[in-house]
Amino acid sequence: MVNFSVYCRVHYGDPLAWQHAQDLFGRVPGWPWQSLGLTFQQVLRAPPASVAQTRVLLDLLPVLLVLGLTVWSIRRQPASFTLLSLGVLWLSLSQPEVHVIFPDAIAASGRHMLAAIPAFLTLGQIVSRKALARAPCLWDRRRGARLLRDVHL
Repeated sequence: MVNFSVYCRVHYGDPLAWQHAQDLFGRVPGWPWQSLGLTFQQVLRAPPASVAQTRVLLDLLPVLLVLGLTVWSIRRQPASFTLLSLGVLWLSLSQPEVHVIFPDAIAASGRHMLAAIPAFLTLGQIVSRKALARAPCLWDRRRGARLLRDVHL
């Protein structure tokens, strides 16, 4: 960061030009629960099945998925994995985008959630063959295990 600040000083006359460019995105510091509250308000205020509501819901889906997987994996994975996922969630939700033409509090959250690798590990454990065979099924376990065996062979 220091090198880039020196570069900005030489070329633009401002060592913090990279930080000032962030102001154009309309992000303001806030608490994660404020971002979620603003997002749910945007979902409820947008016309049903509109482009605006769909866009906000598509940004909300990865956040809720990673949040759910993180909570589910708290005792099932190392603490460092949980902290990494919580950190990614915190960084994504702590700077809502509010000062733009189309405010979307958690814009680009799907891109941010790609860094939550422990959540994907948890998802892999959930959908693994052993986990599915042990999961409660609508049918008996033998029939479910046979179905899984036949599908994977």
